[in-house]
Amino acid sequence: MKDFLKTTTRFALLLVLFVLPKAMQAKDDNPFISINSIGSEKKVSLVLKNLTTPTTIRLESALEGVLLEEEVTNSEYARVLNLNELSAGNYKLTVSTGTRETEQPMAITRTGLSLNINERKQFYAPTIKANGNLVDVSLLNNQLTSLKMKIEDAEGILVFEDEVRNVVKLEKRYNLSKLPAGEYTIIILVGEKSYLKTIRK
Repeated sequence: MKDFLKTTTRFALLLVLFVLPKAMQAKDDNPFISINSIGSEKKVSLVLKNLTTPTTIRLESALEGVLLEEEVTNSEYARVLNLNELSAGNYKLTVSTGTRETEQPMAITRTGLSLNINERKQFYAPTIKANGNLVDVSLLNNQLTSLKMKIEDAEGILVFEDEVRNVVKLEKRYNLSKLPAGEYTIIILVGEKSYLKTIRK
């Protein structure tokens, strides 16, 4: 009986140690995002669930730039965007959750709204952490991609460049001890996206 209890206890402990962290990680990495048009109206339904980091919602026009930007700090969010007052043209709704960006293109015509969920794209932003002379860059993507890193000084002069091709996951550390003290801008290019971070060493 004692052996049975020990085995059961060990099994329960293994479940807690291995299954629970994986479930929590899946929740952290996979927020629920629903973007849909509502009937024939020029309205969009946006529903977000399981948000674990501050999330930014941005509506952009191809001609006028950013029309709406809102930050969400709750774990859930729901809203209907009424686009009736917008002129005909191409628009993009972006939801940025931590290291993931979901982009939904849409078009407003004279008679309605065209939104195709098959045109939705996901981008994964790199994580950039600077600590003294060390800069850690990590990227977890859902497909093969290339990453280019550039570092510019305060005058915009390129002082360092590196490129990694055809990666799905990347964790790389850069030692910047040879650069003089000062302010630098790190520019990371992933596919067609660029990410900037200013650091001081």
